[in-house]
Amino acid sequence: MDEVPQSVRITLDVPRESGLLRVRHGALVPTKAAVIDVEILRRLRSWFAAEDGFTVILTSPI
Repeated sequence: MDEVPQSVRITLDVPRESGLLRVRHGALVPTKAAVIDVEILRRLRSWFAAEDGFTVILTSPI
């Protein structure tokens, strides 16, 4: 992953570390939890610490 830009690495780290993506047969695939909207929000909220302001990140303009 040395040739992958840092912004892409960070973008892929969040879903992988929160359990929404996993590597299977050399490719990133969604987990069963990634299909359920409530589960996605629960996992992302728990991945971000309270002081990071999950609601602020979620509602801020891009």
